[in-house]
Amino acid sequence: MNMKGTISRMMGKRVCILFHVIVMYIIFFFADWLRMFAFKFDIEAPYDEMLSVCIDISVILLLVWLYTKLILKSSLKDFMICRPLPEARWCFISVIIPLMICIFYLYFIKGELQINNLSHDDMLYVFSYTIFRAGICAGVVEEIIFRGMIMNLLKASFGKPQSILLSSVVFATIHLSNTDTSHISDTMLVLFSTTLAGIALACVAYKTGSVWSGAVIHGMYNVIVGGQLFEISTEHYFTTLCDYTIYTGNSMFTGKSYGITAAVPTMTGFFLIILLAKNPKQFENKIMKNIRMILLFAALLVFGAGININKIQGENIHINDEIAIETINHALSQDSIDLIKKSERYQRIIRQQQYYPTRMIEDLERNPEILEFVEQYGKDKTQESDVLANTEKNEEFPLLIQWDSRWGYKPYGNSMIGLSGCGPTCLSMVVYSLTRDQSVTPDYVAEYSMKNGYYVDGVGTSWALMVDFPNRYGITVQSTEYLQQEEIENCLHNGCIIICSVGPGDFTDQGHFIVLRGANNNGFIINDPFSYTNSSHEWNYEQLQPQICQMWIYKLE
Repeated sequence: MNMKGTISRMMGKRVCILFHVIVMYIIFFFADWLRMFAFKFDIEAPYDEMLSVCIDISVILLLVWLYTKLILKSSLKDFMICRPLPEARWCFISVIIPLMICIFYLYFIKGELQINNLSHDDMLYVFSYTIFRAGICAGVVEEIIFRGMIMNLLKASFGKPQSILLSSVVFATIHLSNTDTSHISDTMLVLFSTTLAGIALACVAYKTGSVWSGAVIHGMYNVIVGGQLFEISTEHYFTTLCDYTIYTGNSMFTGKSYGITAAVPTMTGFFLIILLAKNPKQFENKIMKNIRMILLFAALLVFGAGININKIQGENIHINDEIAIETINHALSQDSIDLIKKSERYQRIIRQQQYYPTRMIEDLERNPEILEFVEQYGKDKTQESDVLANTEKNEEFPLLIQWDSRWGYKPYGNSMIGLSGCGPTCLSMVVYSLTRDQSVTPDYVAEYSMKNGYYVDGVGTSWALMVDFPNRYGITVQSTEYLQQEEIENCLHNGCIIICSVGPGDFTDQGHFIVLRGANNNGFIINDPFSYTNSSHEWNYEQLQPQICQMWIYKLE
């Protein structure tokens, strides 16, 4: 009977502990949800991000304090949440290990380094997001919840080793939203790598008796490696100050869909932290004795990395001095689309969709290329639109995108160009391609359309604009409902450009305009103002013809 009673009490205690762990998990996501309200106020960057971080950390501290005091009848010190005084040795490690990971990739993995010339707004966004959100907020909040509350709650019932492992697994689960969970190998890799990171941070917390050294390690890793100041990846979907595109398909170095945090070099860094946490005093003595040699070695590595990059890539280190059109400015594979849809940034928008126009959410679900355009909705992201980028000026038929930040947020009727301005954007491409008049940008055409009554509420761009506007530039227009394949090819080969009004199908759920600008043996070459992906491949006549409602053929007199 005593044995049964003991087992029963033990099971009851563990169930109670697991309940507390679930509550901490809920508090974590509740604070993350609540902080998003900071972006609904008319606050400029970086103050919106700073307010968001303050809300998140304040809510976490308040709710954790109330829960420990009123429910657990304890104090924050019992959960390693004391005065925020990280130890100097771990602050040193928090910088050295991420830097060594970056140097490893620059030195040993062939790739292309690009320094992006960002606009003032983009620069503020990159620094504020990386430092405040990825660095301070993630480091403080996640360490308080997972290494402070959850780990110590589990320790009371399961013991120290089990609490380290279990809290690290729980920590790993919150990162699954950033990976492609449809592939079991990707899922297992993320779980393993982030569990290892959790174990390393847990070891530091137990060794120091505080969550704050781990918070510094966590935050500095995110700033140096995991943020948007310097991104190492095979593909880049977000605005970055500097990025290094690695030319390898080896998942040991790419980390698959989760990125280099799940790669072997990063996992090696966290494993090193685990070893150092066993005897930090001995480590500190060795560091201080050999500090000159260590600094000299690090300097040689940095110098060698620069030589190595130049040797491998020649001119591949360059500064992007074009106008930053959008972060995603290329065609996306289906795997890339799936990855974006599973990302935390995409999912956060879907969770908060009540704050966005319905049409915008529908377009995002149809075309994830517009992720950043949607994400920046409500902020002042409009750039100067009177000058095209050099790459656009040099192209015979430039592809202009209606949701480009230079004009996408500008009004068009009761909507905006980014959502409803396909007609003006197509006309802009046609007129510029035929006349090389750089002033005819999409927002210029949209303004003309509205001022002269060509925008129809509830319908969109009037077909009359397709004829009247180009005539002002000496361009002849022929309108027709139907052309055979050979007729279209002849028009295009004779220097004409064609705008098509298309109905529901491959391009739209409603109505849309596209440009036919060429033809080859593989089909017709199009410029879809809403999609880089649609514009990246040829379309055959059998695909296009059933969707075409009207066609306008343009030629310069």
